Amino acid sequence: MPPEKYDPTSMLKRIVNEMADGDTYVAVFHPGYLDAFILGNSSLTVNRTKEVDALIDPALRTWLEEQDNLRLVDYRDL
Repeated sequence: MPPEKYDPTSMLKRIVNEMADGDTYVAVFHPGYLDAFILGNSSLTVNRTKEVDALIDPALRTWLEEQDNLRLVDYRDL
């Protein structure tokens, strides 16, 4: 997807809104800041910064926590 069209917040909200009861979803992101190595060796550049912004957004976290059909877990919960 072209970087100008990629919106990780909208994508995540769409996935959550479309989930069915009992389904398990894994969201994988590649957040990060750009450096010379990434710029020279990766096709995932601008989108990395968009993912950082989305994943540290308190409003998105609050929205996710308010969803009745969603349980956030990390590796410590497995």
